Amino acid sequence: PLVIPTLNRDGDLLSDMVAKEFTIIISAVAAEGLGPEWLGVEIDSKVIEELADLHNTCYVCTAGEGGEFETLVTDAPIFKKKVTIIEAQKKWDGQSGVYNIRSAVLKEK
Repeated sequence: PLVIPTLNRDGDLLSDMVAKEFTIIISAVAAEGLGPEWLGVEIDSKVIEELADLHNTCYVCTAGEGGEFETLVTDAPIFKKKVTIIEAQKKWDGQSGVYNIRSAVLKEK
């Protein structure tokens, strides 16, 4: 069956997606508090807590709305195969950055 994430009672879409076994990485950042160390990070409950803390200090939206960060889903319940990143490069310009995927493969689950 198709699994579509919905907003949970806290309004946290990322938490709902992680609970539904989506694998999501941060592919770009462009906000105070989000440096190059965030690029390529897989989102889990700990990362969501860190984003919530940043929301309280730097007003980063925990869902990335407003362009604070971008994400890439590498696996989801509706995917027949998962994306496995073989090689990636972080590019940082001093204020924002991207996680450039240089090679990836589809693998059986």
